[in-house]
Amino acid sequence: MATFTTSTLAEIVNSAVEKIKVRKVFNASIRNEITGFRFELEEGSQEFSLLKTIYESLVKKGDAEKFYSNFYGNVAANATRYFKGLTRNAATLLATKVADSMMLFCKQEKQTATNSVTAELTDKQKVGLQYIGGYVLQNLFKKHCRVNSDESQQAMAILKAGKL
Repeated sequence: MATFTTSTLAEIVNSAVEKIKVRKVFNASIRNEITGFRFELEEGSQEFSLLKTIYESLVKKGDAEKFYSNFYGNVAANATRYFKGLTRNAATLLATKVADSMMLFCKQEKQTATNSVTAELTDKQKVGLQYIGGYVLQNLFKKHCRVNSDESQQAMAILKAGKL
């Protein structure tokens, strides 16, 4: 899992800005104000530290409800401190979109981490799995031999075909 840095945060904020610019449902004056916005937050600042703590809590616990309540209580309520140069309405809108983008970013990071994990089986493990698979298939075949029905006949045909 990637660490949370100012460049990561800038990427998240820029994503949120793009979503606001593209969607025509928001007030044109707010869209225009956000279009000219340039995000700047230093890594050692108190605001960045709080955002990092909130994000890391989301990554660790995965509790979306707690993330949103923590984010809105701390960041959205004081949005002009985080997004300097924007009016209160524009900063609050951007803060809500940043929260959504952070959630999406976290999900994508987890997905990437999950997809990158691959396990190689040793030859001994493969042989063991083949033995267990053969044992299970043989027992299923024996079970269906004792029952004289169309479903059992079909299952036996499939099991025989799989044995070849």
